[in-house]
Amino acid sequence: MATSCQEEDVAPNQPDTADVVNFDATLVSVMALTSANDGTLDDILDNASCLSVDLPVTVIVNETSITVNTLEDLQGILEIFDEFDEDDDTLEFLYPITILLNDYSEIVINNDEELELWIETCEEALEVIDCIDFVYPISFSIYNCNSQATETVTLESDWELYEFLQELQLSNDAQLLASINFPITMVLPTGDEVEIASNEALLETIENAAEICNDDTCSGIEVDELLTTCYWEVESYNGSDDFESLKIYLDENGTLSIEDGDTTVAIGGNWQTSMSDQGVIVTLSDLTAFSEDLGGDWLVVDCGEEYFELVKTVGDAQISIVLERECEDTSDCNLETIQELLMECSQIPALNNYPPSSTVFLFNTDNQLTLLNEEEVYDEGTWELTLEEGELFLSINLNEVDTYNGVWQLLECEEDGVLFMDGDTALTLMQNCENESIFECFSDTILTQCEETPYFDGYTTFNLNFTYPDCNQDNVELSYFVSMVDAESFINPISNVVNYNPGEFPYEGYGYTVYARVQLAGGDDFEVFEVTLLLENCYTSECSEEQVDSYLMECHWKVIDFEDWGTGATPEFLGYELYFNENQELVVLEGEETSIGTWITSMSNYNTVKLDILGGDQPFYNYWLVAQCTSEELLLIEFGGGGKMTLVKECQ
Repeated sequence: MATSCQEEDVAPNQPDTADVVNFDATLVSVMALTSANDGTLDDILDNASCLSVDLPVTVIVNETSITVNTLEDLQGILEIFDEFDEDDDTLEFLYPITILLNDYSEIVINNDEELELWIETCEEALEVIDCIDFVYPISFSIYNCNSQATETVTLESDWELYEFLQELQLSNDAQLLASINFPITMVLPTGDEVEIASNEALLETIENAAEICNDDTCSGIEVDELLTTCYWEVESYNGSDDFESLKIYLDENGTLSIEDGDTTVAIGGNWQTSMSDQGVIVTLSDLTAFSEDLGGDWLVVDCGEEYFELVKTVGDAQISIVLERECEDTSDCNLETIQELLMECSQIPALNNYPPSSTVFLFNTDNQLTLLNEEEVYDEGTWELTLEEGELFLSINLNEVDTYNGVWQLLECEEDGVLFMDGDTALTLMQNCENESIFECFSDTILTQCEETPYFDGYTTFNLNFTYPDCNQDNVELSYFVSMVDAESFINPISNVVNYNPGEFPYEGYGYTVYARVQLAGGDDFEVFEVTLLLENCYTSECSEEQVDSYLMECHWKVIDFEDWGTGATPEFLGYELYFNENQELVVLEGEETSIGTWITSMSNYNTVKLDILGGDQPFYNYWLVAQCTSEELLLIEFGGGGKMTLVKECQ
């Protein structure tokens, strides 16, 4: 590689060799990895570090449509996911979407299967350096050796820097020398900013940050944010449960309190985080109890949203502690708690402590309200919870039954019921969790179909009516769709649910997904569930070739069932008798008619015994796979999927 424009005469404004970026391949490489597209920023959308979704994009989050225009909008998805603790969070894209790879290449994606294929490539993708960032703008001086002129290029984003560096790497023009106009600023994993004044310092700073990234631990900022969210229980202390009764609360102001079981006085102290060469350090100090066991400098060796693993060194020993996060709602009657309580189960209403018989409310999503009487839909309407000047109100508006209509103020709430007042009238809603709601029987499920051939040809049909055999469907309308969007919009329902063909199954264990829409009969309320269609090879024969040979020659065999999969049952072959003699001679008897052939067994490529029936004028000429095998009965599948026959042993 050239080290300057000219070996003898150096122009006065030519940059020093040490400052030329494109003379240092390592520096160009780490700068490119740092400015590459950071696919981790939107992992809540795609859960893939090597790609990101081009914005704006519209997604369906727990049945709610959200348009994500900026990364800040991802917070709305988190809020929906965190709304309820025990629900199944779902996210569906409205295709087509565009994804950006680490090198900013754009790929159009049309469905979940295509997206999953690209996500799988993340295992082979280069690891970008995503825990240190450039502060823009950054400018480069480009010196032209031929004209001895210098041009300044200013870059405003990671994308512009990445493209610029790629051009440097691909260029073989030694007449152009690029140097950074120092100083520049970078944001470290700790969140602190550092000013850098040379190529050497830049390379060292990025490589140090990359080591922290590859440690697969949280940054200092992430540790601070996680530790101050909810409280933490000691799951394990050096492998023991000695401190499992402790609850540790860490405040953003640097103080902490520890509750020990039922004690009334909390343990106090302070905490802080810092960075070391090994990673993030959590320091617990000034503890009023357990100072020797819990105090000191703890190194974060693993962390996540729900757990932390910390270690500290005491003398020659290393002590470990595992913390698990616990969150609780300290307010018994806030809006979120009441909303969850109302929607968790059906509610039995009582006006002035008088509950009507067989009447329940269903507080559904999208503020839809259903009134059931003896499990039949009696009336429908809307409901809404609002907070006004610190007071919580429930609005009920039924279409026909106006007894419950009004704006009810919350007075009391318990785990199994809530009390509202409207003037002098009291409305008590009591949870009815013992009786299942109409939708409770239904859930995400798997429907499995047996492969009709032992060699797995990958084609079959499903009877979707068998998806929920144990659920009462008298009061619901059940439809199936190929996408979540179609199911929610009730468009393009699957017409042939009895013989639904989802497509080819490329391998055993591959699944297709359809969506079951369960809608209240005569109403608008519905829920959608995922149904995974799986194809299994149910034909398993444990007989060896030697066993099959022994069974065949022990006695003769009679055809008791024969089915041509093209034309259906073929009764004319019933009663045929087959004699598998020594020397591979086959004798077939039909009444007084006799035909001769040959037979031979071998192991097929499907790990199944293959029986070749050949020669002569006998009617069973073909290659057969032994699908099921006992000493008394054999199930043979015609190779190529033509049909099947069942033989039973008869001994004279």
